[in-house]
Amino acid sequence: MSSLEIFAQNVKTLLNQRNLRLKDLAEAIDLSESYLSLVLNGTRRNLGDKYKDRIAAFFGVPMSQLYAEFPAFSDNDDTQAYTEDPLRAEVKGVIDAFIQRANLYSKQIPFYLALASLSDQEARSVRKYLTMVLKHFEESDSSDSILREAHLLELTAQQRQVLLACSLAGDNARTEWIRPLCQMHDTAFQEALEQLAALDLISIVEDVSGNRVRLKRSLRDVLSSQYTQDKLKQLYADLAAAMEMYPGDDPGFYADLARTLVKAGLTSRALPYYKQAALGYQDHRLWDMAVKIWHELSLAYAVLDRPRERGKCLCRCAQALAQNGDFDSADTLGNHAFKVFQEAQADDMLVYCCLTMGNIHSDTDYAKAASWYKKGLDSAGVTSPNYGHLLMNLATSYFAQGKIDQAEICLNQTRRWIQEHKPQEACRLASHADLISGLIEFRRRNWKAAKRYYQSAIEQAPEKLGDLAVAYHNLGMIFYREDSPGMALDYLRQARELFERDNLQSRWASAGVEIAKVYIREGRLKEAASLLDTVPDKLDKAHRTELGWVFLLKACIEKANGNYGRAKAMATRALEIFHQEESARDAACASLWLCNLMEATGDIPRAQQLRNTAYTIYYKNHWDLRDLHRECTLLEPKRS
Repeated sequence: MSSLEIFAQNVKTLLNQRNLRLKDLAEAIDLSESYLSLVLNGTRRNLGDKYKDRIAAFFGVPMSQLYAEFPAFSDNDDTQAYTEDPLRAEVKGVIDAFIQRANLYSKQIPFYLALASLSDQEARSVRKYLTMVLKHFEESDSSDSILREAHLLELTAQQRQVLLACSLAGDNARTEWIRPLCQMHDTAFQEALEQLAALDLISIVEDVSGNRVRLKRSLRDVLSSQYTQDKLKQLYADLAAAMEMYPGDDPGFYADLARTLVKAGLTSRALPYYKQAALGYQDHRLWDMAVKIWHELSLAYAVLDRPRERGKCLCRCAQALAQNGDFDSADTLGNHAFKVFQEAQADDMLVYCCLTMGNIHSDTDYAKAASWYKKGLDSAGVTSPNYGHLLMNLATSYFAQGKIDQAEICLNQTRRWIQEHKPQEACRLASHADLISGLIEFRRRNWKAAKRYYQSAIEQAPEKLGDLAVAYHNLGMIFYREDSPGMALDYLRQARELFERDNLQSRWASAGVEIAKVYIREGRLKEAASLLDTVPDKLDKAHRTELGWVFLLKACIEKANGNYGRAKAMATRALEIFHQEESARDAACASLWLCNLMEATGDIPRAQQLRNTAYTIYYKNHWDLRDLHRECTLLEPKRS
């Protein structure tokens, strides 16, 4: 490849990386867009030095980088569209240096996992400690550095060739990867390695996969003066082939192999290894590492001019950023992906991008999720197979924000769209629409309509979906209100199975609370008490209301067993929790129940005070007092 071709390729790569148009660059350097396009496509081969200088200034990179063979994939690439936590990045750098110096490559993943679990204060302590250890290593090594420099001058041609191959393969490379680069007999290669180790320029360490070479002195910087670009590419290709023949089993290996293939000019072959590395880091929940690899893969697709795949990788990168808690950077990358798809006129991928980004925010920022879904609807034609999914997700976001009227409008639009277009997932969409309508009616306490919608959602679902657990759970609560304990238990147990299957511990515990209510109503007090003992440990901070119900239900059991003192104490504790959580209906129910207990034990003034509290809550909210008395009645065992 000629120098001008390298220059043109690097300019196009930078434009892609930074999501800039050719027009932007042409205007900035005062050159016509058509002429610049001809130059970058190789049709015109003369571009004045002043324009090259302007291009370098436009990108903020040295001219040497524009003529370098592999600049887009250097470790110092600062064109990332996302930011890293400076403290974590610094600590990770110190850890990497320590791993290299102490030859702990096999422990790299555990080190990263430990870093992810540290608080900021703990991370600073680790940084301080490891920095001191590295300083000690550096001091112990400094006395040998002058001797190593002298040894370099005395190397034979064969020794220099092996040392350069070791540097090319990188620190901790397996000897099987280095040997093909040296093009010498095994005996001569082994002798050269041993001689370099004796001169303290390398060390040879043994691990489970064989012998590895640690560098005391890297000569990577002088490679360009030793080999032509074509020869260097061939060496990287040989190194990649050796790595494929003797593979590692961790994400870092696949990332290194992908980068080696890119340096060999074999970018297409690097793609599956990048993906394997990214997925591997995700499996370990090392989201910051996954972000880096997905981003590198997106750059590889940019070089190959495959915008659809590039945009997909940017979306995967955004998902990993969100998992790492960086939603702002995730949004930035989502917008970049949208622009990539837009310029490629890939309308179907615009919808994919908006669904992905909306789903990223669906549990944390309902308004932002809704804005992405609306953006998707604006981008998609009504015949798009995902149009119904966008409508449904938008309805869910509106419901989560309490915008019930807007949610119902979207649900009706979804149902009309299903009828008109008959999509493959018609049953699933219709089921979900009925589920959301059931939640709306349940919130309105329109039990009859909610029951109808929930039963329809379950009937239409193509399989026993996890999100239907809410329908089973709420149906059980409705049948409990109707004093139909058999039906209530049937639905609540099915809900609990789905919550357990999906490892939703707090939801599982909430279903347990409702089952305990049914047991108490049936007079199965021992079973209720035993079940309630399993609940508190499963509840998180977001489910403290359920903890209040645990105390109130235990109070019901104590009262039924004649232990009035313990019943009063537990009901009082429940009432405190309901007030703390500002759960008005539950506080009113606990107040009236405790009122009835106080009356039964002769504390009339306290009973009157509690009754006034309960009634005031209902009057203030314009609720039906009959509901309050119904809830209290259901907390007493049925009389035979």
